[in-house]
Amino acid sequence: MQMGLTEFLRLAIPSIGLAGLIVLIVGGIYGFYLLYQKKQGKDIHCSIKKLILSGMLIGYVIVVILATLTSRSHFSYEQKFSFELFSSYRMAINHFQLREWRNIILNIIMGVPLGILLPCLFEKMRHWWLTYLSGLLFTLLIETTQLITHRGIFEMDDILNNTLGCMIGFGLFILSHTLYQKAKKKPIKLRPVIISQFPLILTILSFVYIFISYSYQELGNLTQAYYKKADMSHIEVISHVPLSHQTSSQPVYKIKTYSDEDYNTLAKTIFQKHQDIIDDKKTEINNHNISFVSKNKDINIFIDKQEATMDITYPGEFQPNTQNLSWQEVKKIIEKEGISIPEQATFTQIDTGTYEFSINTNTSQQYIQGYISVQINQDHSLSSLSYQINSYDIYKSYPIISEKQAFQYIKEGQFNQDWMLSLDNEIIIHSIKLVYREDSKGYYQPVYQFGIENDQLIYIPAIQ
Repeated sequence: MQMGLTEFLRLAIPSIGLAGLIVLIVGGIYGFYLLYQKKQGKDIHCSIKKLILSGMLIGYVIVVILATLTSRSHFSYEQKFSFELFSSYRMAINHFQLREWRNIILNIIMGVPLGILLPCLFEKMRHWWLTYLSGLLFTLLIETTQLITHRGIFEMDDILNNTLGCMIGFGLFILSHTLYQKAKKKPIKLRPVIISQFPLILTILSFVYIFISYSYQELGNLTQAYYKKADMSHIEVISHVPLSHQTSSQPVYKIKTYSDEDYNTLAKTIFQKHQDIIDDKKTEINNHNISFVSKNKDINIFIDKQEATMDITYPGEFQPNTQNLSWQEVKKIIEKEGISIPEQATFTQIDTGTYEFSINTNTSQQYIQGYISVQINQDHSLSSLSYQINSYDIYKSYPIISEKQAFQYIKEGQFNQDWMLSLDNEIIIHSIKLVYREDSKGYYQPVYQFGIENDQLIYIPAIQ
């Protein structure tokens, strides 16, 4: 039943309305049935509490079914099932992004209502194993239906997370029920209450351990690192390029950071080139972005503080320069804004009046990557400028594995398949180079990039 928060809300909200309507209809039919039985002179005992709880349970089941099955279009998934346990956790640890952890937690929470409602309604379900088993069977039913109807992937992690949620829900019911019994001054047993909290306690402790361990590690995690091993039993790996046995040390880089005052000085410098100043009333600053507007000429500078990038838009409609300007001419126009072009940048004409300088290079002290893109008008004035170049200072040097060792990892299936269309019977490597990729803590680490057929790539983290 795995899905993201946005997707779940998009599917669940209309499902809740439909589920409520169905519950009302069923409740209305049941109400007419009770009235009919009463008119027949039969003694009817109806518990309002049980009616409400029954409606909630029916509504919950309908919402889950609609959100995970009927609201999804039929699709022929290439991967129909994943029996590898904890693969979603390993992927979340690799990426270490809020989205992946949120999805895992959401899948756990989805099972909680079932663990609460079953023992609320049925006394027999107050035996832990019956509720646990019911949660497992319900999740298994959903996953199997997804597999048969091609509306999802049968995943062991989904079964684990949803069942775990049911177990946590059961523990919350036992705790609440015990507190209620104590308030009524009835005898209680603490041992079952404590034992029933083990799933919740172990879940919290596991998450705390993962996040504390991550906070103490020096570098971040790479999305390029593998999180599940590929089956290489039927696959031959061949290299058409020579592979070195030599190991070395390579630097890790950290992006340069700038203060709001630095950005303010930059905006002032650019506006002064146009005999203008910052309009403080129109300036917007938050934790992620800054937007500067000039007072007289309505020039806008938008800065992404997290990426340390900048976009400038100038007043007037873009009237493309139809001449093919040389790189010297474009460079001169850009430098009039007080922006310098890196010496090793590559010049490209993207379209009529649109040009770009791109760079991806590293030295012993700095790593520079990105591009500067401009739109130039007929009169050689700028219509827009996008500065997407990042500079990274050296943080520390680390020993790295050799090309031959990285190749061996591929042969053993220890690589991330996310950048591949499929695994054929043969993997032929036609290129290898050392590139830099950003990790989850903002450091740029060295990674071996292997080029294979169909423009597919295999990445192997290089640090030992």
